[in-house]
Amino acid sequence: MADLQAKLTELIGRSWQALDSYRSDIVLVGGLATSYYQRHPDFSPPPMSSRVTVDVDVALPDPTRIRGGQTIPAALHAGRLVEHVTTDAAGHPVEVCFQMEEDGIRSRADVHLEFLVPLQGRDAASPGTPQPALIAHALRYVDLLLYKPVAIDDGGLGRIQLPHPTSFIFQKQCIRRDRQAKGKAATDQADVVFTIWGFRRGWDDLADRWKELERANSEWAAWSRRTKEQMGRLYESADAPGSQEVREVFASQPGVTVSAEDIFRVVQAFLARLGT
Repeated sequence: MADLQAKLTELIGRSWQALDSYRSDIVLVGGLATSYYQRHPDFSPPPMSSRVTVDVDVALPDPTRIRGGQTIPAALHAGRLVEHVTTDAAGHPVEVCFQMEEDGIRSRADVHLEFLVPLQGRDAASPGTPQPALIAHALRYVDLLLYKPVAIDDGGLGRIQLPHPTSFIFQKQCIRRDRQAKGKAATDQADVVFTIWGFRRGWDDLADRWKELERANSEWAAWSRRTKEQMGRLYESADAPGSQEVREVFASQPGVTVSAEDIFRVVQAFLARLGT
C-alpha cells in the first residue's frame, strides 16, 4: 500500500500541474475527497481516519471550454500521462483512464485517473465527451458534485476544488442502490459518516446548503426527500444497516473504537439539523 500511496501522490501532482488552466473546472470527487476535506478550515478531526483509496475521480462540466490552448488530453500527455482505452466489441472506445507513462498503456494501472460528467438526456451506456478526444463516464447525480464546490489549498499543489460537503453526502446517498450492486455501499457510507462528523461545527451551514439545493432544482428536491428518508432508515438505531456497515469499515483501523451507537447518534443529530 505504501507504494500505491506514493504513486497516487505522484499521479495527482502530475495531473493538477498539467491541468493548471482547468482548476476552476475540475472537481476531485469520490472517496479521495475525504482525505482533502481535512485541509478545509471548518473541518475538525473525527475519532477515525479517512478511508484509504487510490481511485482518482474527477468531475467536470459537459461541455468543458478548452483553456490555455490545450485540450485536457493534450495537457495530460504533456504532463507525462498516457491513456488506457477500453473498447466495445466493435472497437469503439467506451472507457478511458489516464495513468503515468511509466505504467504503459497495455493494461489499466492500479493508480489512474478517470473523468466523470453529468448524465444529461443521453443513453446511460454512452460515454460523455466534454472535449474533443476526451471520454468520460456519464453518470447521474454528478451535477450535484459540481454545484458550487469548495476549494482548499494543498500547499504544494495549490488550489484543489472538492464537492461541497453537503453535495458529497447527498450524492453518496443517491447512488447507494447502484453501489450495493457493486459491493461498495458500505465504504460509501463510511465516507459519508466521516464527512458528517468532520464538519460537525458547520452543520448549520451544511443544512443551509441542503435547502439551497432543494430550491435550485425541482429534481434535486425530489431526490432530497428520498435521500433523507433513506438516511433515516439506515441510521434509525445502532442495529440499523448503516450504523453496522460503517462500524465494520472503521473497525479495521488500528486503535479506532467507534461504536455503532456513536455512529447512529451522530447521523441522527445531523438529520435533525437538516429538518424535514
